Formats: sequence, structure tokens, C-alpha cells
Amino acid sequence: MLGRLLPVLTLLVLALYFPIAADAQTATPDGWVSVDVGSPLLAGTAVYVDDTLTIKGAGAGFDDTGDEFHFVYRPFSGDIDMTVRLIDLQSSGGQAGLMIRESLDPSSASAVLSLGAAQDVTFRARNRDGHRSSVTAWPGATSPLLRLVRSGRTINGYISDTGSTWTLLDSANLNLGTDALIGLAVTSGNPSEFASATFSSFVFALPVPPPTLPTPWSSQDIGEPAISGAASAADGVFTVTGSGIDIWHATDQFQYVYQPVTGDTEILARVASFQTTNSWGKAGVMIRSALTASAAHVSLFATGSNGWAFQGRLSDAGPSYSSSAAAGPAPGWVRLVREGALMSAYYSTDGSNWTFVDTETVQMPSTIYVGLAVTSHDSSVTSTAGFSNVVVSAPIYHNVPPTVAITEPSSGAIFPAATAVAVTAAASDSDGTVNMVEFFANGTPIGTSTATPFMTTWPNVAAGTYSLTAVATDNGGGASTSPSVLITVAAAPPPSVPTRVVFTPPVDYATNVTSCAVQLRRATDPLSASPIAARDLGKPTPLNGEVSVDITTLVDPLAPGSYYAVVVATGPGGSTPSSPSNDFTR
Repeated sequence: MLGRLLPVLTLLVLALYFPIAADAQTATPDGWVSVDVGSPLLAGTAVYVDDTLTIKGAGAGFDDTGDEFHFVYRPFSGDIDMTVRLIDLQSSGGQAGLMIRESLDPSSASAVLSLGAAQDVTFRARNRDGHRSSVTAWPGATSPLLRLVRSGRTINGYISDTGSTWTLLDSANLNLGTDALIGLAVTSGNPSEFASATFSSFVFALPVPPPTLPTPWSSQDIGEPAISGAASAADGVFTVTGSGIDIWHATDQFQYVYQPVTGDTEILARVASFQTTNSWGKAGVMIRSALTASAAHVSLFATGSNGWAFQGRLSDAGPSYSSSAAAGPAPGWVRLVREGALMSAYYSTDGSNWTFVDTETVQMPSTIYVGLAVTSHDSSVTSTAGFSNVVVSAPIYHNVPPTVAITEPSSGAIFPAATAVAVTAAASDSDGTVNMVEFFANGTPIGTSTATPFMTTWPNVAAGTYSLTAVATDNGGGASTSPSVLITVAAAPPPSVPTRVVFTPPVDYATNVTSCAVQLRRATDPLSASPIAARDLGKPTPLNGEVSVDITTLVDPLAPGSYYAVVVATGPGGSTPSSPSNDFTR
């Protein structure tokens, strides 16, 4: 079980521990109340002994609009920070963890950070009484240390393995009064059975002083939204709450956490959580020319339900533009880079592998304002975002390789032997220029081009099958290889070798020719030369005025070379050769 795997926790914080004798046993610590919420069929119990609290609870669970569970709680007022260690959970489908809620009503506004039997950590929040709950889950997480922090209306949920470093799972903006309830909640998720959870290492700090922004960060509302925003930072996490009509059109309304920077820079952050009621609520990183409502800016935002967007205004009071960066909600990583007037945006799901989004050219003064922006896109409410891993630094150039593809010839093209093949490629670079395109056939270079149109001519190509590729190199040294294109260069047809000689007999063939012979000579030999092969034909009978004779037996033994054939007619007056036939090659 969990108890055999979890590390020992040591927390050095100002806290109120619950004094209880080591050998004493009670239902709850002093000042705490044990109660069922939502009337589960099986009544829950709590036993507190040796600074360890074991709770048995039944019920349908932490539901969208109403809860059933067992709650061991205490009232509190104002801000609070509570940490607990879950050392054991016995349940087939239940959950156990920390909870803050407005009241004991089953549909009360609440936030619960719990560990499930299926080894997943869940943050569930109902921001108003009777509303549906929102849920963020980390499947496979087994962090045993759970922490809820209330700062005003903002509830942050953290998890940790050791207690020395904390990871923000999610945040919620609850409609809580000054007085509320905090405690430990256990539910089985099944009305007919119990779940049993054991907790220890209670750390209950009251009150938590409001965290401040570290130097050199500042915050303020831009554009005078109707509801004031706020910002704080603790444990490396920035919590930013903002209202406002939007960051769009010619003017903006939002809460901005920023620092001035002179020259080139970049800002990187993880949008760890985003609580908003509008699909176009926005939370992300921004580079801004001034702190006025109409200032030029570039920004990369998580939105309520419209994915991730790269947005900006290229000049003061000018129109806004937007392009899609990625699908899905927070969490996610965002990054903006300023290099002179070039503003580039990048998105990542893990903070290690970055996808280039877009680049805009925006003229800004040398000193600009870099930071975190949140708008609710609704002047009557606020939205809250949690930012972690926030870094502002000198830019690190991340070159995006070019793209390249062969456009001619098409795959499957066939060319005759000994032909010249023209190869053309299309190449482009999103963050620079293409300096060179090299062409290859079966991996062997066949040409290079340094200007558009990128092309080369491959001369006198031998017969065979070839895989053509192009490699484009950009001005940053990045290179990309095109998909391959397969072509075939056909072999030359074999030489035409005659197998028959056809001749027309002379007009006196019947009366003055006694025999005929076919003779083969080299192409360079005159008619007077001795034949290199000959065959006596006798006196063949013409057919339709022609004589056709098979000479295959004469041609086959010949050595490679060029030849011609003659037919010699012999009669009483001697022998007469025909004109030479067309040359042929063997």
C-alpha cells in the first residue's frame, strides 16, 4: 500500500500542530468535527491516534453538482495554507484528500485535491453553490503530499513527493466568504461500501501572509477594467487574476505582471492552470511596447476553449491579428523571443520540444515590457491563471529548419537512356532565408542551386532506377531533406539485327541466272573485299516478285561490329553483286 512506499516528510514551516498524547485515541483532533455530507447510506467514522487520523467514508463521491462523503473539518477565517500526507487508501474506486468548502451543503462551493484508488491526483472545483464542478486530473500520479492554499478567493492545489518542492496542479476562483471550512474528505464512490484513508503530518498555518511579487516584477491593470485584477507569487508560481473586455481590436483591458527589459530578450513560462468562464478568456506571455491600453504588442495565449493563439498589434492603436498556435487547453508552455524588430512565438507541451508558431515584425522602442497577461473577456467577472517556470533572459536563437520538396520530375517518371534529367525543388524558410539546395541521386551529388528557382540538370543519365532527394540549407545552418522521388531511366533498345535478306531478282532471272549467294562484309570493307561469311542459295523461287532468305545462321556467329549484306547472282556471263544493304550492328 501507499504507506510502504512513501518518503518521510519533514516540513520546516510556521504551523499549528494538534496536541494529543501519544497513547490517546479520540474521534478527531481538538477543534475538529467529523460529519457526513450529502447523507450517504453508510455513516462514516474518524479515529485520531498518535498524530494519525483514519477516516472511513462512503457515498457517491465528489459529483458535478452535489457531494456525498465523510468530512473531518474545522472552521477558519481568512487565508489559509494546509498540508497533509496521505499514507494509506483502502478502496476499490474512492478518493481521499484535502477540501475547502463554503458550507456543509452538498452543493456548496468547494475545492478538493484528492488521490484516487486508481493512482491519480484530481483537483475538482465548484466555484459557486449549485454550479457544476470543473476537474483536472493527473493520471498515474502518486504524490502522497497534498496542499491547499487559499489567498482571497483563489484556491491553489499543490502536490509533492518530498515536501521540499511543490508542483501546482491547478487553481480555482471560488465564491467564498471570509469564513469557510477546511478539512479531510473521504468517499468510496459507491454508496454500498466504505473507503478507508489514513492521514498524518498535518501542517495547518493560519494565516498565510499575502505573497508579493519578486524583484524586478510589477503588476497593474491595463486599460482600466471594471474589476481590479491582482497578482502574487509564491514557491515559484505566479497567480494572476484579471478582468477586462479583451486583449483585442485597438485597445486592451487586462491584468499585467511585467518587468522592463532593454534590447533583445525572451520570456518563457508554463501556463499551469487557467480558470475562466469565457471561451476567449486569455492567459499567457506578452511583449509590449508601453503600458498604455493601445500599445503595440505580441502575445501567446491559452484561451478558455479556443486553443492556443498567437496574437498582437503591430502599431499603437492599430488593428489586432491572430493565428492559431495549437489545440487544447492549459496546461502548456509558451515562449516569445524579441530579436530587434523580429518577434517569434513558440509552443511546447513539455518545455523541452518546441514548435515554432509564427513571426511578426513589430517596431518597438529599445526598452519594452515583458510579462504575464490575463483577461477574462467579460467585464463582469475575473479569470485566474497560474504560471510556473517563468524565465526572462537574453534570447537563445532556435533556428527553424527550412522546408523542401522536389517538384519536378514527378515520382514514377520514366526517361530514355542517355537523357538529361532536369530536377527542380521548392524550398522556403519560416524564420530566415534558404541559402542553398543540393540535389542527390541515390545519395550521390548531382548538382547545387543557390537561388530560386532551385534546379539542376543531370546530364547523360545511364539506365537504372534512381531515388532523387534535395537538401535545403538556411542562413542559420539548419538543413532539411525532401521526400524522395523515384524515377526510371530506360535501357537503350538492342540493335536491330537482320534475320532475313529480301531481294528482287533481275528481269532475266529465269533465263540468265543459274544460282545466287548471300555474302556478309564488314561495314568498312569494299565490295571487292572477300566476304567474311557467305551462303549459297541455289536458285530460289521468287514469291510476288521477291526472294526472301533466312540468314540467321550467318549472322549469329559474327563478332560484335557493323556489317552489310549483298546478294550475288551468277550466270553464264559471270557474277553480279547487288547494291549493299543497310548497315547493321551485331
